[in-house]
Amino acid sequence: MAQAGTTREDSLTVEKLERQVAAQTLLLRAWEYLTSSPDITRTLPPVVELVQAASAGYAARIVLGGTGDDTTVFAAGRLPQTLLQVDIHILQLITPRREAVLLKSGDLPETVLPALLPALPGVIAAWPLCSQECPGALWIACEESHALDVDRLAVISRLATQISLALVNAHQLKQALAGQHYLKTAVNSITDPVIVIDRTGCLVFANQAALTLLNIDPTQAINQPVDVALEAYPQLIHFLEDNDSSTEITHWEGPNNRVFALQRAYLEGESTADGCILTLHDVTAHVQLTRNQQEIVHLMGHDIHTPLTVLKSSAEMIGMFGGLNARQADLLDKILSSVRQITALANNIQDAGRWDPQTGFYQMNREPFDLAAIVSAIVSDQHDVAAKQNIQLRTEIPADVPVIYGDKLMIERALSNLVSNAIKYSPNGGDVTITITVTDTRVTICVSDTGLGIAREDMDRLFKRGGRIITPEIARRHIRGSGLGLFIVRSVALRHNGDVWVESELGKGSKFYFSLPLTGAPHPAS
Repeated sequence: MAQAGTTREDSLTVEKLERQVAAQTLLLRAWEYLTSSPDITRTLPPVVELVQAASAGYAARIVLGGTGDDTTVFAAGRLPQTLLQVDIHILQLITPRREAVLLKSGDLPETVLPALLPALPGVIAAWPLCSQECPGALWIACEESHALDVDRLAVISRLATQISLALVNAHQLKQALAGQHYLKTAVNSITDPVIVIDRTGCLVFANQAALTLLNIDPTQAINQPVDVALEAYPQLIHFLEDNDSSTEITHWEGPNNRVFALQRAYLEGESTADGCILTLHDVTAHVQLTRNQQEIVHLMGHDIHTPLTVLKSSAEMIGMFGGLNARQADLLDKILSSVRQITALANNIQDAGRWDPQTGFYQMNREPFDLAAIVSAIVSDQHDVAAKQNIQLRTEIPADVPVIYGDKLMIERALSNLVSNAIKYSPNGGDVTITITVTDTRVTICVSDTGLGIAREDMDRLFKRGGRIITPEIARRHIRGSGLGLFIVRSVALRHNGDVWVESELGKGSKFYFSLPLTGAPHPAS
């Protein structure tokens, strides 16, 4: 009984951790969308989709504007696209209050109810959006009021705050680009540091926040080449001058241990040769919170392993005290399978946090090791799992695989995730092959399967945290996953200056490649 109670407590702890990780992942994805462009017509559609996913409701809408044709709506879900009367009513109701409201269908005027038919929502929740251009509201519709628990409301409230900030920043940037006078006035009012580089590569503007943060003397730095004006900050210079680098948000540790998310927006064209604006979003509090959460998850995950180990050992010893009938053996097998699943999930949650290339706190332990031996050991460990599905597990390992210098634990976990995924998503009777190829500068491990395959449009999010793809076939086969395995694989590759990619076609299997340099220093942790 004590062991069963411990298992239930562990399951609840893991479930709570999963919810927290999912909420943080969703909020980070929303912020990435909102900061990817000042054009709200590009950034708000995917964000309203995230709002609907977070609410577990059947519709979500962002309403901006006045009381007629000037109203702009971004919608997701099953409600009709045209709900102008409902949108205007909610907007007029929430604008003077400036606080969130909960409504039932009975609270709405009879004049707007027909627009919601045939299925009236059980509850409508609405939040005001602070916009300098026009009033706005975010509202969701749910069939049942109990669907909106405290955790969901808190996440959606934070999403509303992010949208409000994005609307304010979008409006400020729109004014800034209208002319030089409006640029200086608006950008100086932004609390985030902003730097403007012209097409000649000279620093032509820095708002007060940037001057203060970077200790820049405007009389000496303005109109100077960026490598001269920002001489003390080589990472910023590299980010500005590297046209091949991604425009995704990159973390930079600035003065006084403050962390900033760098965002580069080109004034014209698609390179710094046309001039650009660099914005430094202060994410120190967010990064510190994330690191604290990751440390807590790491400690809790470590504590979870102890009762899981006891439970696994005890379950494996049951058969030693007498024969088991078929029903008992089946139950024991299910217990051991569940313990393995929880252990794997706890490992993945720990690894995803501590190995994240941007926010991870793990210190790599680089040492020489035999890559071929690791691959062989992983295949041996996965043999029984593959055998249950009648999957042929093969290796193609040449004799000249060199000794690798890297973190053995990280690489072992990454490759184990790839092999485990290949088995999991392959049909009974399928084939999984692990191949190692070596060149003068790199070693590449390919894990190929005859599984379900991946659609081209899903590949971009495959290696992102929480980017698990659920197709009808995956749902039908009840294949479970946390969406962390491939994120861990990518993190390990980046920390080793390596690469990971996939070749796949839906219905025809997949090939995952994990490549490592034979020389080179590790990728920095942040």
